[in-house]
Amino acid sequence: MEKGEKESRVRSVARALAILKCFVKPPHQYGITEISEMLKLSKGTVHLLVKTLESEGFLVQIEKTRKYRVGSTACELGVAALGDLRIPARTHLQHMSYDLSMPCYLAIVIGSKAVLIEKAEPVNPFMVVMQIGAIMPYHTSSMGKVLLAYADPEQRDRLINHIDLPAMTPNTITNRELLRKEIEEVAKQGYAVDREETLPGVFCLAVPVRDGTGRVIAALSVVAPSTSLNRDNYWQFLPTLQKYSNLITKDMTHMKG
Repeated sequence: MEKGEKESRVRSVARALAILKCFVKPPHQYGITEISEMLKLSKGTVHLLVKTLESEGFLVQIEKTRKYRVGSTACELGVAALGDLRIPARTHLQHMSYDLSMPCYLAIVIGSKAVLIEKAEPVNPFMVVMQIGAIMPYHTSSMGKVLLAYADPEQRDRLINHIDLPAMTPNTITNRELLRKEIEEVAKQGYAVDREETLPGVFCLAVPVRDGTGRVIAALSVVAPSTSLNRDNYWQFLPTLQKYSNLITKDMTHMKG
């Protein structure tokens, strides 16, 4: 390979990485022109690199606005970088799922999204299970609500004011003020519920997971048919979730100590 060609390829890689870094900044959605202006690159160069990143799954174009956001491949890389959390969590999720005979999940915030990073499911799950890397809606999912409730106040307000609130079931909260009240209640009580707000017939319960300093870094949840887990009995499952949340925190602290 000629020296000039090698330098050109290295420069292209550096520019592609610079484009990805743009999406760390709110609102995490940008068009070709905006990226071009931020990086002082020609629109043609940005367009070529963005399309390459899109083809590899690092970026996704939003149909409505034609802007781009981070894609599933970038989320998967983010998840892979979370070994310090996933490793201690995996065994505890497996034990929790065995104890409850229900699917159990762990989610964190990556960029501006609530992303599922670890799971444990019964051998014969009752429903189509969620995959690692799945985006959890902040306004419907119990994990999304927990992560929103304990986010930095500025980020929490920005998300509540700007995220889409599509009605996924008749129970979905689609009013921003009602969502704000719900999130305030989650922060006070220390847990969140999904009352068939994401999927009909499916109830979810989630609690925060903290690091050694007490900062909330993840949400731990259990998912079940509303015939097994519901408004009347979810409180019976809270001690189990809180127990395993504390065990994950304890193991993380020991790993770093």
